[in-house]
Amino acid sequence: ISPLLSENCMDPMLQALDSVCDADPLDEKCENCVINACKAFNRIMNGDEAEAAAKLKEKGGINVFLKIMDKFTDSEKVQRIAGKIIARMIGSNIAELIETLKTQGLSAEAQERTLALISAMAMDSRCLDDLMQGAGVGNLISAMENTMSQRAMEELMKTLARLANSPKNVDKLIEQGAFDKICSILSSSMS
Repeated sequence: ISPLLSENCMDPMLQALDSVCDADPLDEKCENCVINACKAFNRIMNGDEAEAAAKLKEKGGINVFLKIMDKFTDSEKVQRIAGKIIARMIGSNIAELIETLKTQGLSAEAQERTLALISAMAMDSRCLDDLMQGAGVGNLISAMENTMSQRAMEELMKTLARLANSPKNVDKLIEQGAFDKICSILSSSMS
C-alpha cells in the first residue's frame, strides 16, 4: 500500500478539511487550504486511482467533499476541484445516480444526497456529457415533478445551471422542457 494511502496520511488530511469547513468565517486562507488539499488528493489519486478512490470513500471522503462544496458555494474553484474529486471517487458513474433518483419511496435525505452528488459530479466535463446524453436530463426534469425538499431542489437547480453554462447544452435543455418546468414550478410556488 502506498504511504499516501495510509491512515497516517489520508485520515489527518480529511480531518483537517472537515475542520476548515467549520471555521468561521470561511476566508481566503480557508479557501486556499482546501484548494491545496484537493490538489494533494488529486495527486494521490493519480497513482492508483481505483485503490485511492476506494480508500478515500471508505474513510468518508464523499461526505467531506460534499461538505466542502456546501460550505464554499461562492468559490467556483473549490466547487470545480472538489466536484472532480467526487467524480473520481464515484468513478464518473452518473447513470447509477440517476437510477437511484428514480427509485420509488426514496427518502428526502437520500434524494438530497443523490442530487448533491449529481450536482458535484456535474463540475466534471465528462459527467456533464454523460448527463446530456441518454435520459439524464429527462430524468432530472421528471424528478422536479416529485415532492422534494428545498435543499434537494437547490441541488437539482445547481445541476441544471451547470448544464446550461455550456452553450452546446442549452438547446437540448430547451427541447427537453427544463426551462418550462422551472418556470412552472416557480409560478406554482408563488401562487
